[in-house]
Amino acid sequence: MPTSFKDVKEWEKVAGRGDFRWHRDDEFVAVQWKDCKTVTVISPVHKGSDVTSCERTLQNRNGWKKSKVKQPSVIHAYNYGMGGVDKSDQLLNKYSSYIRSQFHWWRVLLCHGLDIMVVNALLIFQDFAQKFPEHFHLPSRFGQLEFRESLVTSLLGIEHMKSHSHTVNCVPDFLPKRLNCCYCAAVAHLDAQLHPHVKTSVCCRHCQVPLCLTEKRNCFAKWHSPEGSEARDWSTQNSRKRKLPN
Repeated sequence: MPTSFKDVKEWEKVAGRGDFRWHRDDEFVAVQWKDCKTVTVISPVHKGSDVTSCERTLQNRNGWKKSKVKQPSVIHAYNYGMGGVDKSDQLLNKYSSYIRSQFHWWRVLLCHGLDIMVVNALLIFQDFAQKFPEHFHLPSRFGQLEFRESLVTSLLGIEHMKSHSHTVNCVPDFLPKRLNCCYCAAVAHLDAQLHPHVKTSVCCRHCQVPLCLTEKRNCFAKWHSPEGSEARDWSTQNSRKRKLPN
């Protein structure tokens, strides 16, 4: 990376969404672009000054709105032609079956090979389910976690896994002040969208999470349904542990 690009934290403070800078060294050009986070790429075939545009969801006084922002052509070319490498890494890291610091290299290699087989099977299944939807009755959100559970139950030869009920002692209650809905935040993160900051005055005391409960948005029911398992898992792993105010 060029020396001029190493002040990333200072540059992020003054750069806006869509701002970029570039540096050429002989045949290679390095481009740094400010999106949600700073992205840095190096290319031997692109010009640093070539610009295109992309659509992003930005917040203004009236709420969230889709707008066009500047995007260097090298970033656009990378997104268009990156193939399955980055997507494969994302899927593999989401539910990794090993911990590198605790396993010997041969166990890491074995578990990584199993993870690759599971991810490839998931992609084949999704492609098949898309072409022949009449053969499947899948829930609205059937991701990698649900596929792994189905794979385990199939290999074990059982009809379904015994799942814990998320509705026991789960009744809506009111909060003294409005807080961000955990389900809305989890779904936005899983769909790679910006945090919506949806406020709600309803919570589940048993799960200790604020959840929307209105006629148009019933996150309370979605959270406690089987389809909400991925959102619950993400919230458990990433949200701060704190007690709700009484």
